[in-house]
Amino acid sequence: MTDPSTINRPVTPSDAHWPLFIARWFIENSRDLPWRTDPPDPYYVWLSEIMLQQTRIETVIPYFERFTHDYPTVYDLANAPLDDVLKHWEGLGYYSRARNLHKAAVLIAKRPDGFPSSLEEIKALPGIGDYTAGAISAIAFSLPAIAVDGNVMRVVSRLYALEDDVLKESSRRTVRELLREVYPSEYPGAFVQGLMELGETICLPSSPKCLSCPVRECCVAFLEERTDELPKRESRTRRRIEDLAVFLIKEDHRILLAKRPEDTVLAGLWELPNVPDADDPALLFLNKYGIRIRPGRLIRETDHVFTHITWHMRLFEASLSDCLTASSLPEGLLLADRDTIGKKIMLPTAFRKLLS
Repeated sequence: MTDPSTINRPVTPSDAHWPLFIARWFIENSRDLPWRTDPPDPYYVWLSEIMLQQTRIETVIPYFERFTHDYPTVYDLANAPLDDVLKHWEGLGYYSRARNLHKAAVLIAKRPDGFPSSLEEIKALPGIGDYTAGAISAIAFSLPAIAVDGNVMRVVSRLYALEDDVLKESSRRTVRELLREVYPSEYPGAFVQGLMELGETICLPSSPKCLSCPVRECCVAFLEERTDELPKRESRTRRRIEDLAVFLIKEDHRILLAKRPEDTVLAGLWELPNVPDADDPALLFLNKYGIRIRPGRLIRETDHVFTHITWHMRLFEASLSDCLTASSLPEGLLLADRDTIGKKIMLPTAFRKLLS
């Protein structure tokens, strides 16, 4: 078995040794992160990979530490109520991740041999796609699996000066094939994590730190001074804007909340009741929720950006036209006090911002 620390000569992208440079660099320079244990804990690896999807490491660390404190094993997570798990996830966004995490934990807890250790079994778990399955397989079980995320796409695109748009699926397939040709089967975990780490800390989208890169001498983009134009990325479709009238309705020191439909963004989570911002929001409110309100003054307005949608929200005070109790509320509505909202109910960031 070749020790990556013994490789000390320049390479080219076609040279099979460059992946060992990256593995060696990661072994010597990897950041100390709470999910990096020796030996790797599959539960920690899985949890961190799910949390890190579309989320910065600095944001994830306190969530990961709180999660593993309260749910130290996959069995603890499986036995926790979903509402508690969602509350722990509050503020991380992309809440379907938490739902799938809980579903997968329940399935894993039922297995006699615990966490699945093959690529196919891992990929069969809810919420796990090609990238996450590859990352878990390589890092937790030292399997020769490919894991291609945005950071890896950027690193390999610059290394080989790939000209195709990195957002295309064909480009992802090209990168996967290139990695298969040079994959260092001796150090799968270090190689996979090294590619990610390189993209996160050195091969940045803008102003990459090329002089600190362990493979700059075999990077075509660096040698040709093209790091500012690679990887190529066509402009994305503009986000759709939705204008929402949101209502703060207080009744006996409690706030009216509504549960979102299952087929929408933030499915099944609680929110401040809202309707499209139009000329007669009270009528829209009646049609949507089955109760009458009297809209009041505008409190504030703000935007909340999702991947494909921007919500432009205006928050209004409002009051109920009829006296309602918890038992007489239509299904899907809830009167919650501040303690309940603070400790038990997972309120998405978009609405927490309005209540701040």
